[in-house]
Amino acid sequence: MSALAGWMPAQSRAELLAPAGGPRALRAALAAGADAVYFGLERWNARAFAGNFAGDAAVEAVEAAHLWGARAYAALNVLFKDEEVGPAIGALEAPYRAGLDAVIVADLGFAARVREAYPDLPLHASTQLNTHSSVQLGALARLGFSRAILARELSLAEIAGLHRHGLDLEAFVHGALCYSYSGDCLLASMVGGRSGNRGRCSQSCRLRYCLRRASGGDDGARQPTRVMSTESTTSGVMPMHQSPTRVMSTSDLAAIGALPRLLAAGVTSFKVEGRMKDAAYVGVTTAIYREALDAALTDPDGYAVRPEWTELLEQSFSRSFTTAHLEGRHHEVRSGGRGGHRGVLVGRVASVDDARGEVEVRLFRPVAAGDVVYLYTPWGQSEPVRLAEGAERRLRLVVRERVAVKDRLFRLAAADAGALARDLEAGRVALRPFDVRMRLTGVKDEPATLIVEPVGRAAVGGRPPTPASAASGGWERPTTSVTVTSLSPLGAARTASLTEEGARKALGALGGTPYRLAALEFAVPEGLFLSVGELKGLRRRALAALDEQRVAGGYRAAGGRRAAGGYWAVAAGGGPSRGGAVAAASEARLVPSDPGIVLVLRPGERPLPAPGVTELCLDVTVPDSVAAVTAAAEELRSSGRPLRLRLPEILFDADEEWWRALLALPWQGVCARHLGLLAATESALPSEVRLILEYPLQGLNGLAAGVAERLAGRSPDAVVISPETALSELSAVRSAIAAGASREPALEALVFGRQQVLHTRDQLGRAEGIFAPPEGAARVGVALEDTKGYVFLGDVDRTGTRLYNARVTNLAGALDELQAAGVSTFHVVQADLDATERDAFERGGLEALAAFASRERSTTGHLFRGVV
Repeated sequence: MSALAGWMPAQSRAELLAPAGGPRALRAALAAGADAVYFGLERWNARAFAGNFAGDAAVEAVEAAHLWGARAYAALNVLFKDEEVGPAIGALEAPYRAGLDAVIVADLGFAARVREAYPDLPLHASTQLNTHSSVQLGALARLGFSRAILARELSLAEIAGLHRHGLDLEAFVHGALCYSYSGDCLLASMVGGRSGNRGRCSQSCRLRYCLRRASGGDDGARQPTRVMSTESTTSGVMPMHQSPTRVMSTSDLAAIGALPRLLAAGVTSFKVEGRMKDAAYVGVTTAIYREALDAALTDPDGYAVRPEWTELLEQSFSRSFTTAHLEGRHHEVRSGGRGGHRGVLVGRVASVDDARGEVEVRLFRPVAAGDVVYLYTPWGQSEPVRLAEGAERRLRLVVRERVAVKDRLFRLAAADAGALARDLEAGRVALRPFDVRMRLTGVKDEPATLIVEPVGRAAVGGRPPTPASAASGGWERPTTSVTVTSLSPLGAARTASLTEEGARKALGALGGTPYRLAALEFAVPEGLFLSVGELKGLRRRALAALDEQRVAGGYRAAGGRRAAGGYWAVAAGGGPSRGGAVAAASEARLVPSDPGIVLVLRPGERPLPAPGVTELCLDVTVPDSVAAVTAAAEELRSSGRPLRLRLPEILFDADEEWWRALLALPWQGVCARHLGLLAATESALPSEVRLILEYPLQGLNGLAAGVAERLAGRSPDAVVISPETALSELSAVRSAIAAGASREPALEALVFGRQQVLHTRDQLGRAEGIFAPPEGAARVGVALEDTKGYVFLGDVDRTGTRLYNARVTNLAGALDELQAAGVSTFHVVQADLDATERDAFERGGLEALAAFASRERSTTGHLFRGVV
């Protein structure tokens, strides 16, 4: 990579943050010049199948980062079960003592426990918390977070408009994109039991589906589940002849061209995705972004993306690149069916010799010996081949597969990129080395003395400064020089004497270390000799002593951790600890003998006159105007039953006026699924309005209720259990809620309705041209049929797409078990009842729906199986 030759770092406050999915990737990221690295801690992180770190390995990762002048962040960014919280807090102990610079978390209750146990350990809000608005940033600041990792769906203009509330902003700049808003996806969980919220996503969105227009949206309610033929219309699915494609597979983010604009928008940390990718990808990608970020900082106006950057990034890994979200072109985020690494297009087939089994390729780019190439044909991908020789314009290949003229040749791996990757992985190349000065002295018959003195950045130790503190210094302790002596004395030379050139060659061989020899003072008289082995031994022992000194400066003094006596200790807006109230709260539990039913309705729906319905819930989305919601609410209130408002979980800054106007209407309850709503509750909701906490804010443990109370100024009146919570786990959830809240909220559950499994900012079907982009309050129904024949139905509006499970959740047969576990209120989504179910529900209430449970039509979700 010629552009890296002679590269020197620019001084900046911006941080380049690289992934470390294992020790080799960690070394590659550090050698490539990362300002910080992030790694998974044990099994509790969003990449459970990566090479994560635990125990001594986690400590070594922190030490290695500090040795290379980088910060170390541990990811504990999953939703925790109650029994996991304590062990995870304990797992932080060793890396915390070693000087861990921050912990990345996605679980609000767990974050509060970390804040309490390690009050000086910075908290970073994971992208799984889906931070996309100023009011969320304000809430995170109140909870003691120092940084928010922004949602990847934000545009540059939206990022620039955020009120930061004193938080650092971190943004992804390269790597894989989720199709759904992070932390708001249950597709893999509901389909195969592998929860993305637990780091075990199976990437179900990258599988093959048929996409069709469906009834739904403005044409009617969401309809039943399964069709066995593309000609079937009994499910409301309009026939459309097509082969299954990877219709939801996204392109990869490559924001290298947007770095100056991201800097101008206020981003201080630039994150590369890839803890599941190999060390070669990590090293090359980090090296390119190191050079690019420094170029953007040095001359933002003159910044331009260099062709070799793009080519190496494509070569490293690409499903095609995009900046669609950043540019506000959210419907262009998908890759057009590509699910895996594509490589770089280098040529097309010019002729085919079937008799000899050869093809001739006209090259657009030269190829080199050692490159790995393959042909992409209408019949599939050919077997990759490693080239024995390079070529400039024409290349002949022996092929076994069927190939046609104009088929494309891709370079899957480049020999030169592989060489760079191997050098970075081994540490033979350090793109941002620390300078040291050495002084070698000695006299005859005495040991030689080597003094190594760090200069510049190496002259300080401890934990590196954060982007926010870099301008004021930030490093904690100065590092002094180290002195070592040779094991053998200097003797008279018999043949060749020790020279400055020879000493420089032996002492300056610093490959595999973060150091570079800046100067050597040679003060050894002529005619003396010391073996090369002794010189290398001096160098190794001196650098080991220097490493030990620099790493030790990053350790925390004993006593920094505070014992966790209660559940809650947040930065601001806190209240008394609830740890002592557990017994009293447990004794105060009351479960009503007759459970209530909440009927969930969309604006314009009239409630069914079913027995047992005690409350109505108006489920609204951003395209629903204030006038339409007001009119719908007035009509529903005429039934005389309490009415609650269910606001969306995605609310951008542009939506704030809308949702605040809705909160000002008279409601008996409000469902909170967006962190900003909790922060606004104290000022925006009268005390008599019930507050209901719901997924995704309510996770798999019971700690979020206490956090909600600190933000809202009062305890939630009810908590809707997560769709991933098992019946066997409800007791622990309930106990934790009782321990953390001033009064125990009621438990509620969805017992009949189609679970939302995915929410994306893309308008699914728009790019395929199967409908005109919806405007205003218009909605369009779409359907995705998987290879087993199950149909996932979705609603598309101007804000994006909501996709629902192929089978309706039906827990009507488990009402007694749920009530015995403490669930006092059951939710029914009226739109998801088919005609026969509606009739039965009207006549017999919720219990009558138990008869409609079937494997083809319904599911009990995770009630009995849970998630691992």
